[in-house]
Amino acid sequence: MCGISGMMGHYGSLEFVKRMNQTQKHRGPDGADIYENQKDQVYFGHTRLKIIDLSNHASQPMSDISGRYTIVFNGEIYNYIELKGLVKEFNLKTKSDTEVLLYMYIKYQEKCLEYLDGMFAFSIWDNQTKKMFCARDRLGIKPFYYTIYNDTFIFASEIKAILSILPNKPKANNETIYDFLASNYYEHTNNTFFENILKLEQAHYMVVQDSVIKSRHKYWDISDKSMLMQKDDLLIDKMQDAVKIALRSDVPIGVALSGGIDSATLLALINKNIDNTKKLNSFSFIFEDSNYSEEKYIKEMTRITGQKSYFSMITEGSFIQDIESVSFFQDEPYAGLPTNAYNSIIRNAKNNNVTVLMDGDGVDEGLAGYASFLPFYLADVYIKNKEKMPQVANSYGFNKDKAIEVVSKVIDGHYGSAIGQDSSKSAYKECLNSDFLNQHKDRGVYFDVPFDSYLKNQMYKELMYTKIPRALRFKDRVGMANSVELRPAFLNHNLLEYMFSLSNNSLIGNKQQKYILRKQASSILPKGIYDANKKSVQSPNREWFRGKMKGWVYDMVNQQSFWDRGWVDKKTAMVQLDSFMSGDGDNAFFIWQWINLEIWAKQKLD
Repeated sequence: MCGISGMMGHYGSLEFVKRMNQTQKHRGPDGADIYENQKDQVYFGHTRLKIIDLSNHASQPMSDISGRYTIVFNGEIYNYIELKGLVKEFNLKTKSDTEVLLYMYIKYQEKCLEYLDGMFAFSIWDNQTKKMFCARDRLGIKPFYYTIYNDTFIFASEIKAILSILPNKPKANNETIYDFLASNYYEHTNNTFFENILKLEQAHYMVVQDSVIKSRHKYWDISDKSMLMQKDDLLIDKMQDAVKIALRSDVPIGVALSGGIDSATLLALINKNIDNTKKLNSFSFIFEDSNYSEEKYIKEMTRITGQKSYFSMITEGSFIQDIESVSFFQDEPYAGLPTNAYNSIIRNAKNNNVTVLMDGDGVDEGLAGYASFLPFYLADVYIKNKEKMPQVANSYGFNKDKAIEVVSKVIDGHYGSAIGQDSSKSAYKECLNSDFLNQHKDRGVYFDVPFDSYLKNQMYKELMYTKIPRALRFKDRVGMANSVELRPAFLNHNLLEYMFSLSNNSLIGNKQQKYILRKQASSILPKGIYDANKKSVQSPNREWFRGKMKGWVYDMVNQQSFWDRGWVDKKTAMVQLDSFMSGDGDNAFFIWQWINLEIWAKQKLD
């Protein structure tokens, strides 16, 4: 929806907030404004992408009628129409969700967060108490970064906005880089790849006063809401509710469509909720290699629903061409080819006058869709019935010895890091520089385990710490780089609470993952889509890096500037790279880590 920024403290200035607005103008090309309070040294900036209430009356920063409260807000409150009834005594002047949110806070203070259905990051200044209230949505769909510099609290939607007003070059956060290279963990804490630049965690709010963070609170956790097992026959109804409310918009909407069951379900449910004269266009990326292209499934879905489909062909050349630009807008290392491919469909949507793009993220995490979830499912089976486990494991492709091996690792806590969604090795700790490794040898990464289930705890980890936080950052940046808002309709807290309440056997059963979705989606999807196996590897990195891009890969990895940074050992890394190029290993992500880390360092640190 927009870019927000702000400052509290003596370092703050009108000039700096204007500079942050300019740095984030891609997030909001439809207008920009500021709030200035020189007396209290408080400044807000806002760049607007018009989505709800296109009039200038809905522009931000927005103050209440008394002038006491001022808000900057990024996102959408999907249920703002229903919430208007709770604040009707304030005689609202606009049709915007921003004004509803502002008065919800005025009436309920931090308790307002319990009422909100949507994606949001916002800050509200109270000119009477001299406090700043900052909050982020339950799943962290919308970003909120901050730092304290020169006794001044500074926040923004993107790190580059904060960096634009700091006098010195930033420094790398070596703990984050270590986790990234050693375990393929990133976006798993409130740290970033930069020293002293943090993010407000999802489902948190904080209160800032006198440039000091006085308190920080977690206001929601899915484990508190999902303890009671619910009937599994309501899934499609719950998904439809989430889609219906996320379709509220005053600008054109499109759909990001793959050939998988998640986005196909999204498209089918959208089709049920819109007028036949308002068919939404779909946007997809495809590869020349038929092993990775889902074009035939996409065309089948759009044929059935009547949507027009637009395709972006991703090639080695287009990937290389976009790397520098995508890296710049990401601000931090990212996932590589899948993110670049997604960037291409968003660009295509923008070129076709689409401002909001619906997305199907969250179902794999909510319904245990990845192959990497199977060992955790088997561990739960083992705990309940040791004798039954090998038989169950065999139905999912594990022989007895392999099943016992992976289940033992799960139970011992040694399974999960540096593992791709296809269960292949994705990071090589042994390639780290010995000095860098020794500096962090005692560092461990730990995640909450609130459920009495190995599977549910792994789903929780992917949703709250690893896969979803990464995907949300990647997609927010490529979306906003093109001034397009991404809406992951299934990352709805009510829907996810329901999914997490389902039994393991509803999630994985009948030799299928996302079993209950496949069962219920048969009423709205063609057979070839609802019963198709999920592709564990969805992009041809491996083939490209070993093929036409091989020379480029060696040139990008073997740069003296990269070795001089002291993160990766040249001799060990080149041996591992040569081994991969000779056919050893299936996961190319570790190579992309090295390449992207150096691109990032040159862009942001040098």
